[in-house]
Order: sequence, then structure tokens, then C-alpha cells
Amino acid sequence: MEMRLAAVRRGHNMVKRDRDSVGLITQKAREFRGYAASYRGRAADTRTETALRATIAKQFPQLHNREASGRNSNQHAQWAAQRQHAPAAVLDQPQQSKGQKR
Repeated sequence: MEMRLAAVRRGHNMVKRDRDSVGLITQKAREFRGYAASYRGRAADTRTETALRATIAKQFPQLHNREASGRNSNQHAQWAAQRQHAPAAVLDQPQQSKGQKR
């Protein structure tokens, strides 16, 4: 009788553990589906922007060149600001031993 109760308890625990695992996996799957939808939206926006930039480059080459050079200079300014605020890497140089004097 005691073995039967232990088996039932063990079976119940296994079912509960499996149900909890399925719940966690379902939650993760839902989260990753959201990430995938977000990625697809960003990819579509990127494709649209690329197509618009190509159209502008064909129809208005001077405007495109000015916009591109402005974007590049802005990006370089941001990089310079980041480098300025970033702490300098300090590398300890190993010192060469001068040997022992005898």
C-alpha cells in the first residue's frame, strides 16, 4: 500500500514538473515570437529606408551627397565624443629584469 502511495505521489510530482516546464517553455516561445516580430518590423523599415535613399540618390544626387556627408560628419563627431569620455586603457608594461649582480 505504501509503495502505491509513493508511486502516485511520484507520478503527480512528475506531471506537475512537466506542466511547469511546458509553461516556462510556452512563455519563452511567446517572448521570442515578440522579438521575431520586432526584428521583422525593423528589417522592413530598413529596406524601406534603403529604397528611399536609393531613389533620392538617383533623383537628387546633390541633396543625397550633402545628406550623406552630414550623416558621416555627425557620426564621426559622436565617435570622437565617445572616445573622449571613455577611460583610457591602462596597460601595465612588464619590466625587463636586469639580472642579478654577483
